[in-house]
Amino acid sequence: MATTAANASSSTSICTICQTLADEKPKPGILPCLGCQQLFCYQHIGQHRQNLADQLDTVVINERNNLFENISKLEENCDQYVEQQLKEINDWELKSFEIIKETAENARLTLHAMALNECVGLRERFTRLTTELTNKQQTDNYFEQDIQVLKHKFQQLKHDIESFGLKVHINSDLKSIELISIKKKPSASDSFIDHLLLTQTPIKYINARNSGKIYAVNENLLAFEHRDARDIDLYDTVDLSMKTMSRTDDGGFNLCYSTYLQSFLYLIQSRRPEWYHLYQWSIIGHGEPKKMELNISEKIYQITCYETNLLVLFYSFTIEKWKLNSLKLDTRWRKPMTCEQDESIKMIRMNSLYYALVVEKPDGCYFELRNNSMLIIGSVKIIYDYYLELISLPNEIGWLLFYHYNTRNTYIIDNQLNKHEQKFMEALQVKDIVTQGKYMIIRYDKQANDISKTKKDCIEYYQWH
Repeated sequence: MATTAANASSSTSICTICQTLADEKPKPGILPCLGCQQLFCYQHIGQHRQNLADQLDTVVINERNNLFENISKLEENCDQYVEQQLKEINDWELKSFEIIKETAENARLTLHAMALNECVGLRERFTRLTTELTNKQQTDNYFEQDIQVLKHKFQQLKHDIESFGLKVHINSDLKSIELISIKKKPSASDSFIDHLLLTQTPIKYINARNSGKIYAVNENLLAFEHRDARDIDLYDTVDLSMKTMSRTDDGGFNLCYSTYLQSFLYLIQSRRPEWYHLYQWSIIGHGEPKKMELNISEKIYQITCYETNLLVLFYSFTIEKWKLNSLKLDTRWRKPMTCEQDESIKMIRMNSLYYALVVEKPDGCYFELRNNSMLIIGSVKIIYDYYLELISLPNEIGWLLFYHYNTRNTYIIDNQLNKHEQKFMEALQVKDIVTQGKYMIIRYDKQANDISKTKKDCIEYYQWH
């Protein structure tokens, strides 16, 4: 009997405040707080609400009052502040004539120096390439990839020689030239997605409770993947209807959506021999997937789509670009064009301007930005894990590195290879983020950290400007 009573007592939740009081008999918690999710007895729920009211008074309202005082002081001293800035403009006016003379002389010297350096640099590159070519001819030590590398180097040198020239830009319209600019000081929040979330309201809000990985099919259609791509839910964001595509073959991986084909592409591993086959699953008609007959003779590691292009990364770290409109091979790159012998490629994406790769080197992983010839423009050291998503931003102004299950490392690398941390986005606990045209689509976690709690497990559309 005592055991039964003890079990019943232990299964009852005790009031959170009662647990802290040694001189009172604890009471059961029967009233939940929707904010902190803790339970309180009837007596102490009022005390808990009063504690919240005190916090609001001492923290938020005091902060508001302090800001009011600061704004009032700023308004009182505005004229004095402007006078200080006017003095800077007047001082600049007196010095401007000497500045223009000095600038013109520096430009003359720079023009001569840059033209000479360009010519010397091109000659040195030509000499090095000629020596490299001669050595390979004399030693008979070259193979197909060496010829391809040399060809690319000479083509790049040819392009640089043909485009040689220094353009002198002189704005003679002194009435329109922006010699002095007055701009608002940059804010720490003026940073890509953080700026979007802080300054805009979503143009569309959806409460679609679906646990699958999200894909943006078009502006009005989302897809959610389940069971290793065996089931895909198609969710219409206009009429809020849901249709499910199902297939019966083996589990697939590396799912990506081709806007051009209006189909999902994915890989299936065959058992004997161990190989990977590429399949196309159309969202039109919801029929069974069909195998894509590409003349591929290597083991596939990863695929990704962009417009009419299919990029295929192999385990040998060869990269092939296929045209989806003809299913023909367009370009192939092999080592050492793709990476060095002691390096490996973890991920590849593309847009109309660049290729973006995640490359593991002996000293760590790097984000590499490459041109259309697969030549490296620059690199940035990053943290890599299995859940990394590499997303091209709208207007192709940079790349988002988004880590599922670890949003504390979310940042953007722009096309000048500068990193921009997304602190506000990290704080909101974003679960998924995808792009579709000019839209940024964000899904929040079930524990989304917004004050109103309205973002929990919801999807928001933002328009990128």
